[in-house]
Amino acid sequence: MTTRKASKQAAALTAAEVQQMLRRHYNPPSAQRPGFILAAEIAAPASERRADLIAAPLTHSNGDHIIGHEIKVSRQDVISELRDPTKHDDWAKHCSQWWLVISDPALIEDLTIPETWGIMTPPVRRGGVSMSVLRPAPELSPIDTGAAWRKLARWQAWKSSEAERAAALSVKEAQRTHERDQRELARVKAVGTGSREFEAERIHRILNLVDEQIVAKRLWLWARTEDQELLETIADAVVDHVAVRSAATNLRSTLANIVEELIDPKSGVRLSLSKADVLASPKAKMQARA
Repeated sequence: MTTRKASKQAAALTAAEVQQMLRRHYNPPSAQRPGFILAAEIAAPASERRADLIAAPLTHSNGDHIIGHEIKVSRQDVISELRDPTKHDDWAKHCSQWWLVISDPALIEDLTIPETWGIMTPPVRRGGVSMSVLRPAPELSPIDTGAAWRKLARWQAWKSSEAERAAALSVKEAQRTHERDQRELARVKAVGTGSREFEAERIHRILNLVDEQIVAKRLWLWARTEDQELLETIADAVVDHVAVRSAATNLRSTLANIVEELIDPKSGVRLSLSKADVLASPKAKMQARA
């Protein structure tokens, strides 16, 4: 029962997740600066064999030992590794320690692990930082640490170059984005200004036409319509399209009535101004209706 439960837990962890746990183990988030170079999937010196993770100290307090790690997250992977335990030798011969890092202790149950390997598992406490050590790794006798350090130095230089290149690309992209935003902002401002200028010009033209219409109507109507009433009607019309239509209808009706009164139905000619004033009086209108 314990084995099945442990196997389910192991299956829930990926190699990438276990590697991230190792990174936290060597370089805790609380540390002010990293204490180790952590090189993932790095080829051994003069070989194509790769280690899942190589840890190399950056400070005197951590010594000068190079530490190798092989990560396994399934029992079958562990068994496959044990069939040829020399596969890791290309890196192990440069290391002072070699660790088998497994996602769960159940993966090695009833299996014989080489005595030169230490065994690590994820932290016991959820969210913990330090890996659990099932078996300490013995001190090895590396044959050539210089080659390993040179390999790590080249790897670190390459990673730094890649990081600088990525940072430069990010800066360029940020600059392009900023320039694009500035152009868009300028375009929006220009469009907004143009729109306001167009509206201002349109209003100016409308007001000129209104003035012309006021003069024309004064001449045509002989100032019979009160100025204030006409101005209020026109102002409402400018503000509201519906009011424009309503005011236009009212004005047309008023004009039609006045013209009808100013035209002699028998002769078809315009009456004199004095006659128009007589016709426009209330008394004349009452007589006309009679």
